[in-house]
Amino acid sequence: MDFKYLAIGFCVALGVFLLIAETRRKQKAHLIWRLLASTIAVICFYCLLYPPSFTDKRKAGAQEINLLNGDVADGLVIGSSNHSAPKSVSVNTLKGLTYSLDHQFFMKNRKAGVRFVPDLEYFLKSNSDLQVIHLYGKGLSPDQLQLLKGKQLSFHPGPVRDGLTAINWNGQLTPSSELIIQGTYQHTGGTAPKLLLEGLGTKLDSVSVTEKGLQTFTLKAIPQQSGKAVFRIIGMKGKDTLFTNPVPIEIKPSHPVRILMLASNPDFEYKFLKNWLFEKKYPLIFRSRISKDKYSTDFLNTDVNEFQVITAGLLKKMDLLILDEEELAQLSGTERAHIKQALDNGLGLFMRVSSVKSSAGIANGSSRYESESLKNKPLHAGFTNHGPVLSALPVEQLLFLKAGNDDQPLFQEATGKILVNSQIYGMGRQTVSVLPATYQWMLNGAAGDYARFWSAMVNKTARPAEAKEKWTISPGIPELTDRLHISISLPQGGAVPLFKTAGEISSPLQNRELATQWQLNSWATQPGWNTFQAGDLTDAFYVYQKSDWQQLRETQQQLATSQFVKDHPIHDKVVEKSILLDKKLSLWWFFIPFLLSVSFLWYETKML
Repeated sequence: MDFKYLAIGFCVALGVFLLIAETRRKQKAHLIWRLLASTIAVICFYCLLYPPSFTDKRKAGAQEINLLNGDVADGLVIGSSNHSAPKSVSVNTLKGLTYSLDHQFFMKNRKAGVRFVPDLEYFLKSNSDLQVIHLYGKGLSPDQLQLLKGKQLSFHPGPVRDGLTAINWNGQLTPSSELIIQGTYQHTGGTAPKLLLEGLGTKLDSVSVTEKGLQTFTLKAIPQQSGKAVFRIIGMKGKDTLFTNPVPIEIKPSHPVRILMLASNPDFEYKFLKNWLFEKKYPLIFRSRISKDKYSTDFLNTDVNEFQVITAGLLKKMDLLILDEEELAQLSGTERAHIKQALDNGLGLFMRVSSVKSSAGIANGSSRYESESLKNKPLHAGFTNHGPVLSALPVEQLLFLKAGNDDQPLFQEATGKILVNSQIYGMGRQTVSVLPATYQWMLNGAAGDYARFWSAMVNKTARPAEAKEKWTISPGIPELTDRLHISISLPQGGAVPLFKTAGEISSPLQNRELATQWQLNSWATQPGWNTFQAGDLTDAFYVYQKSDWQQLRETQQQLATSQFVKDHPIHDKVVEKSILLDKKLSLWWFFIPFLLSVSFLWYETKML
C-alpha cells in the first residue's frame, strides 16, 4: 500500500480526534476558533508531507538562434542579408540568442551575451526544438551543413575580399610535360594584383589581374627536375604579399613512347625533331630517304639495331609512327597494309601533309583546303580550347584542315582555322598536321613552345599505355587532421592487395558489385608528402598545413554554404512549441499556517 494513503488515514483520524476533543472540552469559549485552528493544523501537516503540485506551461528551449563562424572584427559580425548589400552588424543588435563556433571570438564577446558551441552536433541534439538558424561569417563545412537538414536557414556571408576563389593544376607530370595552373581570382578594385609562380627559387611565370571582379587566370611552366617538388604561387598587391601557397607536383618517369620516324627527305623539321626526341630520351628509329632505295638510319635510345623494311613485327614494338605523306606514298603496298593493320591494333600515326590532294590512302579522311588569308603574315596559333596562342611562327601558312563529325582539332590558327586534326582509326589514333616548320620556334628562342607542341602531339597520338592502378583522394587539398577518402581502381581482381597510408597498414572496403574498386578511409596526420601503397602501386599525396590555402578554403566554404541554403529551402512558419512542467508549492505556504495554528491552540489554553 502507498504510504500516501496511510498518511491520509492518519491525518483524517487525527483531525476527527482533535475535533471531538474540542467539542467535549468543558470550557466552550473560543470553540469555533479552536476547531478552525485544529483543522488548519492537520491539513498543513499533511501538505508538509505531500506538498500539492500544479502544471506550468512554458515555451520550449531556443527555437531561433544566430550562429557565428569567423569573418569577425572588433566585435562586429561582417555579413549581408540574402537580398541586401554587405554591411557591418553589431553583435549587440542581433535579436535572440547568439552562439559562436570561434572560441577566440567568444572570448572577446562573451560580455555581449555570445555563447560558445564547441561541438555543433552535440549542441543540435541538446536543442532538438531549434527550428531557425541565422548563419553569419564564413559558413560551415560540408559535414556540419548535413547536420542542419530540416532547419530553416539564412546565410549572411562575409565581405568579398581580394583573393583566389578556385584553383586547379595537374599535379602529376611526365618529363617535358607542362604544368598548367588555372583558377579564378576576385579583384575588388584598386592596385592590380599580380600572381607569381615560383619553383626552386626561380620565377617561372606571372600574370596580372587588371579587370575588376571575378577573373580567370592561367600560369604555366615546364619543370626541369624529376621527382617530387613544391612550387609556390604568390599573390602580390603593390609591395604587399597577400598570400604564399604551396603547389606540390611530382614528375614521374613516363612510359617510354617508342617512335619510328620515316622521312621522305632529310629536311630541318625532321632534324630538329630527331634531336629533341633524342634529348628527351624517347626510344627512336629514324630513317631518312636519300634516293629511291637508299636510306640513312639512326637508332637512338633503343636496343633495335637493324631495320630494312616495315614489318608487322617491327610496328608491334612501336607506339608511334611519324612520317610525311610523300614517304607513305613511296612505301610498298605490303608496308602500307602492315601500317593499317598496326593502326587497327592501337599504333598511333602522326602524318605531315603539304598538299591539298592526298597521295596516300590512310589520310583520306582529313579534308584540306587552301586560303590566302595569312599570305605574307606570321602564323599565330595555339591549342584548341587551351588558353592563349603560342609564339608566332615566321611561316606563310596557306594549307588548312576541315574537321569532320568524328574529328578532334588539336591545334588551330588564332582565327579558328585548323592546323592539326586527330581522329580514331581502329584501336589507334591518326593525327594529321599541315604545319611545315615548327623548328622555327627553336630558332626564335621559343624552345618551350616547341616542347609544348610536340609533347602534346606525342602524348595525344601514341599508343595508350596498358591499364594500371588508378586512385583519387578527397578532399582535393587535404590539410592536417582531415578525414581522407581514397578510391582505388585496380586493373584486375583476385587476392586482397596490401594497402598502406603513410606507412601504416589500412583496411579498405571492397565494392560489392565491382571487385576491382576499393574505398579507403584514413586521416591526415603528417604534413608534407605522404606515401600511399595499394598492391604494386606506390604513390604519394601532399598534406597541407592549416595556414595553406586558408582564404581559398574559406571562400569555397562560403560558396558551399550559400548553395546548401539555396538547395534546401524551408518556408514553413515557425511553430511555437511549449512544454508542461509539474511544480510543487513551496513548503513555507504550509509551515507558517501550521505554526500559527498550533501556537494559537497553545496560547488559548494557557493564557485565555
